Amino acid sequence: MAIQAISGVGREEAQMEDGQSSLLAQSLKKQEEHTASLTEMIRDAKEKADAQRERFKLAKATPRYGDAPLEAYARISRARTPSQAGSAAGYARRRLMQLKAAQRSDPEHADQIKAAAGQLEKAVSRANRKKLELNREQLSRARMKRMVRENKRREEQRIKQELRKSQAMRAIRESGYFKEAEIANRQADQLTATKMELKAQAEQLGAAVHTSVDAALQGYSAGVQLAAADTEAKRANRALADANGRVTDAQAAFDAAKGEYATAKLAADKATAAAQDATADAEQAKLAADKAAAEYAAMQDAAANLTRAQEAYKAAKQTADEMAQRAQQAKQAADEAA
Repeated sequence: MAIQAISGVGREEAQMEDGQSSLLAQSLKKQEEHTASLTEMIRDAKEKADAQRERFKLAKATPRYGDAPLEAYARISRARTPSQAGSAAGYARRRLMQLKAAQRSDPEHADQIKAAAGQLEKAVSRANRKKLELNREQLSRARMKRMVRENKRREEQRIKQELRKSQAMRAIRESGYFKEAEIANRQADQLTATKMELKAQAEQLGAAVHTSVDAALQGYSAGVQLAAADTEAKRANRALADANGRVTDAQAAFDAAKGEYATAKLAADKATAAAQDATADAEQAKLAADKAAAEYAAMQDAAANLTRAQEAYKAAKQTADEMAQRAQQAKQAADEAA
């Protein structure tokens, strides 16, 4: 009896061990299935999120904050009177206030808004500067008209050349405004795109937290990719900065060349004006010489006429003397005959 009881207890313990092992195996299997299903769910959720984000990117139009300074500079370039320059400054101030309001409502494009606002602040000061220059040009034109009335041709030419030089230098500056705005817009767009990409990768990395070993490895690779992307973005920013530096140097060289060209053109204009003045003086001298030659010829004719008159007077006097002598002889003959 005791032996049967002991053997029954052994069989029960063996059955319990078999049941526990089977339950453990089932639990491990369920855990593996749950882990695999969780990984698949995370992968599906990530794919859906990416698709949703791409759809939103396609549906949502990206605001073009960089167009505001370009339009302001275009209005400044088109301004031909002080009132038009003041109107361009007013437009820049209005858009600057709008961008400051948009900076609070659109933090994703803060860099683009900041760059556009900086360019608009410069546009306001540049529009006011052009307004002053146009006022000075109006005064210069009034002086030119006064010089024309007073027949001061050299002073008129000098004022005209100074006016042309100032207009040429202003045109060079205004062309540089557009290049500066384009460079600032490209830098802001690059910085915004980099930040958005880093943010998206950070969101993807955060969604993979507390996952299985595979998800952790994916997160690690995403972190490595994020670091590599950050490095690439920094390298791209450095390359863009170098390119912008080269563009700035090229623009400076181009502006210097244009300045030298304007100086040379001014010197050529001065030489042309001097040559024209010399030609006018030569023409006047020629007219004076022709007049003097004509007067000298008239004097010679008068001298010739005087000589002929003297000769005629001498001939007439000689004839009168002869006639008087004959009359005297005739009288003497008459007296002798009487």
